[in-house]
Amino acid sequence: KRWEAKKLANKKAEALETRAYTNTKEAGFCVYIGPTILGIIQNGTIYQGNKKQALNSRELAPVVQQYPLAAALVVNGEQLAASRQMVKQPGNLLNLKYQQLQKQAAKGE
Repeated sequence: KRWEAKKLANKKAEALETRAYTNTKEAGFCVYIGPTILGIIQNGTIYQGNKKQALNSRELAPVVQQYPLAAALVVNGEQLAASRQMVKQPGNLLNLKYQQLQKQAAKGE
């Protein structure tokens, strides 16, 4: 009986941790790590919620509609540090999208 009670307690604790993690993930934040496009979006802008919520926000949705590459440069808070490093390193996808968006914005497309 003790063993079963302990097993049940562990399951409850696991469920609470999972729920807390899920809530944190949903209520987290995202950051735009792409180039600043004057009058449109600034590097380092923080958005509340997960990535889907951020991309659908009234601030970011029009930007993504005009510059679809901007969506790839919105990262959640958990990936922020690694993504900021990757965006600076030539030869990876984030850097490529950053460069493409920068060129597109410079042309005024």
